[in-house]
Amino acid sequence: FEGLFRDLCEVLGISTFFTETDIHNKVISKERDLNSLLRDQNLANLIDKDDLFFFKYIFVEKSAMNLRNDVAHSLMIAEEYTTNKFHLLLLCLLRLGKYQLPSN
Repeated sequence: FEGLFRDLCEVLGISTFFTETDIHNKVISKERDLNSLLRDQNLANLIDKDDLFFFKYIFVEKSAMNLRNDVAHSLMIAEEYTTNKFHLLLLCLLRLGKYQLPSN
């Protein structure tokens, strides 16, 4: 999901990178994480607010499922990979599919 969402953001003109200065005063660029992308104010004008709420609930909210963090940091045991979570992930992917990409 995160890779597809990142691609969608790029197509919609939402920056998926940020720059910062390191300790040697060099400017470096880094990828924004899913949490940062889902909270981008420009995205709020392009993606339905209910979809953004749903994506945040499933993937990044600490008081909700926080699935992205749990999977990425191996915080789930095998029994926690359930059919229900798979269905929610599939629903998120289907929700992404409703957005029309601008034609070039």
